Amino acid sequence: MSETGNRWGVLLPALTFLVGLGLGLVIMLATGGSEPDVEAPTAEDSPSATASDEATGTPDTVVTVPGACEDAARNISEATRLLDDVAASIRDFQPEQLVDLLDQLEQLDAETRQLAEDCSAVGVTSSPSS
Repeated sequence: MSETGNRWGVLLPALTFLVGLGLGLVIMLATGGSEPDVEAPTAEDSPSATASDEATGTPDTVVTVPGACEDAARNISEATRLLDDVAASIRDFQPEQLVDLLDQLEQLDAETRQLAEDCSAVGVTSSPSS
């Protein structure tokens, strides 16, 4: 086996691992990396909507999610598509295309990190029901 072939045999799995690690970090940052601070409502916690509730103006919870969250989700979908292309480049041994795809993934990583930071500003407010 040639030295170049042996080098790619070691580099490709390492690069694949690093790309997966980077995407895992991006996903963790996009989701906040921890358990949510707000507990999920249960059936006994949430009052049923009745005519008397509407008359008294029982507040509803309003969750405002920044547009950055949707953009981050799109970037993650694009990264997944690029990873499929990376796998095809590895399978077909196209190192030039592989380098280009890894550069695109690196750029997406930087963009998605900023979007994930912006996405963490989710607002939860109570407003009277109409």
